[in-house]
Amino acid sequence: DINSREDLSNFLLSDPAGSQSYADVSLEYLPVSIAHAMSDFAPLLNARDARIVQASQLTPDALRCCDIIYIGLTSGFGMLQETVFAQSRFQLGQTFDEIVDSQDGTDFVSEAFLSSPGEAMYNDFAIFSYQEGPTGNHIWVFAGTRDTGLMGLSEVMMDDSWLEEELDVGVLVPGYEAVFKVTGQRQQNLVTRLQREHVPGDD
Repeated sequence: DINSREDLSNFLLSDPAGSQSYADVSLEYLPVSIAHAMSDFAPLLNARDARIVQASQLTPDALRCCDIIYIGLTSGFGMLQETVFAQSRFQLGQTFDEIVDSQDGTDFVSEAFLSSPGEAMYNDFAIFSYQEGPTGNHIWVFAGTRDTGLMGLSEVMMDDSWLEEELDVGVLVPGYEAVFKVTGQRQQNLVTRLQREHVPGDD
């Protein structure tokens, strides 16, 4: 729950005793899946003349004024999380490893944290959504519960032939969202499959 310096400051204000256990060590890193995804999405980002910022640097003003493309893990939404899931059929579960379908209660739980160090195959998950922001701007979300999920999602979403076969691209209008299962092994994505989607107007 602490993903920025501001989050840490707020936590210590509410629990001063925490200062004996928690400190800002200025550790910064880029998850391997985000590096892969940024490479996959490079043509899209270059075409839009995108400005790249960390999620923790997102401001309320940017959320209102700009189109936003979120590429990352479900644990890293920061202040974007409330906006992304405000009208969504899907919600995060008790941990960031879970995506819950609020219509029927289906719980998509990543197995990556249990199996990725070994040879066993496992399932990870990812969510894609496209929606209007608070001022009519657009927000696209490409998020994996773990690295394998994000890498699988980014690869298929930039594959025109896969999209035409698996999704009706005509439904990609604000309000569209989908959950994908990514089968992986040793942190490599092997197969990505559409699990559940919400098409605006089909409620």
